[in-house]
Amino acid sequence: MRLVILCRTQGRNLSDFMFREGSNVAIHIIDNIVLEGTGLVYDELAYIAEKLHKNAMWKNLSTKSFRPRHALEYVEELMGLCSVQPVLQVLKGNSKDGADEIMENLLGPQSPIDWRICFQCMKKEHSFGPYRSVTGSGRHDAHLLFVEATGLFLFIELTPAGKVQTASFIEKETNGSAKSRNMTTQILINFLLHLLWQSL
Repeated sequence: MRLVILCRTQGRNLSDFMFREGSNVAIHIIDNIVLEGTGLVYDELAYIAEKLHKNAMWKNLSTKSFRPRHALEYVEELMGLCSVQPVLQVLKGNSKDGADEIMENLLGPQSPIDWRICFQCMKKEHSFGPYRSVTGSGRHDAHLLFVEATGLFLFIELTPAGKVQTASFIEKETNGSAKSRNMTTQILINFLLHLLWQSL
């Protein structure tokens, strides 16, 4: 990292006429420059450290062999660092093929899907790997699925009655790809409709 401080010194080095000894004004100005520079460097390092930490957590959770000791806390920390958007809210008004209505019927309270059986099937489906159950304190029945084809996570939490309480996309960056969200939606819809068809 290189910090450059620009000053109006008419081409001369700041040290040529700004020195600490014997000038209270110089001391004050130089100290302010040091404080501002230190603050900028700290903010940049904090941003980089957070991004590296987020990338490491994302890589771990998207790897099947990773087994966090406290899965729920780990997932909730990742959600705090990433962009989390409710599936139905994202699709509403942005879907031209009726996917929002289909998804609302599949995720809504009147959905015919038995979600506990559905998650058992998702464990075996290569499209949703790795799959993690992250139930714990404050979460009744929560599930995290990584969609490798799109690089997104799906986070689905059920009510005590077994209905969907929340369904969200988890994206690494704030401004995620609409194409990835749409493709993830289509993969989920296809899987759920196929599951329903098999249960008939």
